[in-house]
Amino acid sequence: MPNQNSPHGFAILATEQSNSYNAQCHMYAIPSTDSTNTYSIGDSVKSIAAGFGDASNPWGTFGIQGVVKCTGAAAELARGIIVSVFRNPFNLDTLYVPQTKAANYYVLVNDDPNVIFEAIPDGSNAYASTWVGANAPYTVNAVNAANISNTVVTTGTIGSGSTLPLKIMQVAQRPNVSTGLYVPLVLTWNAHELKAVGTTGAA
Repeated sequence: MPNQNSPHGFAILATEQSNSYNAQCHMYAIPSTDSTNTYSIGDSVKSIAAGFGDASNPWGTFGIQGVVKCTGAAAELARGIIVSVFRNPFNLDTLYVPQTKAANYYVLVNDDPNVIFEAIPDGSNAYASTWVGANAPYTVNAVNAANISNTVVTTGTIGSGSTLPLKIMQVAQRPNVSTGLYVPLVLTWNAHELKAVGTTGAA
């Protein structure tokens, strides 16, 4: 059975540490001045040099770290992965941050540099065994019609570069996973804002 081409961004699985994964995260702010990006669960974000807050924000009125959407490029350091979007005050049926923002938005981000997560490749290349242990960038595509993260692993530049943001740990071990395109990959951060610069991949 072929693998499904159904991007979902970064889906968190566990932590590299020996302790149990407890899903802790922290609040971050997306400024209203960001008229470029939409944000969904599974997107990665990076810090910007500003603190935010609103008098009407019950979770914090000032000093909340601001973030902006990552691009996935080599040498870019992510702060973490969005795991929850506080409800859009202008549309309570939505759980994403729109491109046009009438106010600051607040998201919960898993900023653990040792987190383990899953994503699918971009479909440009079939799976190769040399991917395991290698590093990779990722591609941030526009969200799909359901506003689900469309971030995928970029397969054309999987390699050993120490500045590449992702490290491929293995293929997701499930009965319905086969070789070929869109093989779901288990990943961790190779380079991250809160950890040392990445290591050379095994490719």
